[in-house]
Amino acid sequence: MSQRTYRTERDRKNLEYVELLIKDMPYFVKDYIVALKEENKSSATILSYARDLHTFFDYLANSAGFSKADIRKCSVDMLDLLNIKDLREFVASRDYNPNGRARMISTLKGFYKFYAETGDIKTNPASLFKKTSIPKKEITTLTPKEISQLIEAVETPDTPGKPLNKRRALTQSRDKAILLTLLGTGIRVSELVGLDKDDVDMVDMCLHIVRKGGNEDRVFFGKEVKEAIESYWEDDRDSLEPDEASTDALFISYNHSRLTVRSVEEMVKKYSKKACIGKHVTPHKFRSTYGTHVYEETGDIYLVASALGHSSVETTQKRYARQSDKNKMKAAVVSSSLFSESD
Repeated sequence: MSQRTYRTERDRKNLEYVELLIKDMPYFVKDYIVALKEENKSSATILSYARDLHTFFDYLANSAGFSKADIRKCSVDMLDLLNIKDLREFVASRDYNPNGRARMISTLKGFYKFYAETGDIKTNPASLFKKTSIPKKEITTLTPKEISQLIEAVETPDTPGKPLNKRRALTQSRDKAILLTLLGTGIRVSELVGLDKDDVDMVDMCLHIVRKGGNEDRVFFGKEVKEAIESYWEDDRDSLEPDEASTDALFISYNHSRLTVRSVEEMVKKYSKKACIGKHVTPHKFRSTYGTHVYEETGDIYLVASALGHSSVETTQKRYARQSDKNKMKAAVVSSSLFSESD
C-alpha cells in the first residue's frame, strides 16, 4: 500500500464517519459538508467540523425549544430562531479549554456564514461572537538529556534485572526507530505511520513522504535515524509478520497491521512516563524540538518552515517568531548534538 493509498483509505474512513454523523443532524447540514468538500478541505478538517456540529445539534435536541421536535427533520429556518445569547449559552455549557472554545466558535461562525450567504437564513448571530484571544503557549521542547532518558527507557526492561518480555523484545528496535525518526526529522505522526519501506532511501538518507495537503516531499535524516531504522528493519520488522494489507508498511504493530497515529501517541506517553520526564510529552513536542533545533542551528525561519512542511512561513513565524536570515542555508539535517547530552 503506497502512502497515497494509505491516505486515500484514511480519508475514506473519515468521510464515512462524517456521513454517520450527518444522519443524526438536520438534513440541510449536508449542504454545508458538500461545500467544505468543494473547498478541498481535508477529510480530517471536515470530520472536525462535523463533530462540532453534531455536538451543537445534540445540545439543541435536548433544549426546551426543540426537545419535542425531531431535530433531523428541522428545516434551515430553525437557525433563525436562535440568537447570540443562545449560541453563547451553548458554548458556555461545554467544558472547553481556550483552544476548544475557539474552535467551536469558529465552526459556528463558518456554518452560519454559509447559510447567510446562500440566503437561506435572515440572521447571522454567530457573527456577533467577539474575536477569541488564545493565550500564546511557550514552545515546549525536550533537552538532549531528556531525549537520552527517553531512548534509555526504550532500551531497558520494564522490570529491573529481568529480561524483556516477548512483546517488548519484538518491538524494542521498532519503538526506538520511531522515536528517533520523529525527533530527527520533525515529521508528523500521520506522515510517519503512512511510510512504506520503499519510502526510505538509505543511500541519500531521506524519507519520501506525502505532506498534509498531498504535496510530496523529501526529508533528510542523520546517522542516528539511519542506524535505528536499519536495526529495526533487519531485526524485528519481519518478525512482526505484517498482514496482507500491511506488507508494504514500514512500521508494523504487534497485531501485524500498520501502526496507527493513536498507537504511536500511546507509545510516546508510555516511554515518557517511564523516563520520568517532568513534561507533558507528545509526538508534537518532538516536532517542536526539531523545529527549535533547526532554528538554533541556522537562524533561518524559512528553512524551519520547509523542514516542518508548513504551507506558509506565517505558520512557522507564529511559533518561532524571530527575525530570520534567508541566505544562511538552503538545506540542513539536524546535527547529532540533538542526541548528545549537554549541560
